[in-house]
Amino acid sequence: MNRYFIVLIVFLLSACAAMPKTSDELMATTDVKQTYCYDMDEREVAKRAQYFLLRCYGESDVFQVVDESDKDYDRYSVKSRSGFGISVDIRPSSGECVTHVEMYALRSHLRDKFQRIDKAIKGGDIQCGLI
Repeated sequence: MNRYFIVLIVFLLSACAAMPKTSDELMATTDVKQTYCYDMDEREVAKRAQYFLLRCYGESDVFQVVDESDKDYDRYSVKSRSGFGISVDIRPSSGECVTHVEMYALRSHLRDKFQRIDKAIKGGDIQCGLI
């Protein structure tokens, strides 16, 4: 019985250690990412993405929306107690694509959140769902 308990503890600790502690770490290590292109101003895209994330995850005891924007780009991430789960990186672009957005997620089951964020940016109804 003690052996199973030790295996469970090791499994839980290794799962926590695997969670990215920064959005940069999440972006560097995940294969779950999607790129979007918008024909609207970068500030408007950032405002809509931030609004979606704050409305859906900002008032939770479990999640925190982190604003990591600087003078060159906007980045908003959803973080739980154990690490980062989703990051939205918003950058200016040129041509038909006025604003370039890359979304990253820790696990593939979070990919549907990309579509929800995309829909919110395009002005659609906000449908939160769980992370």
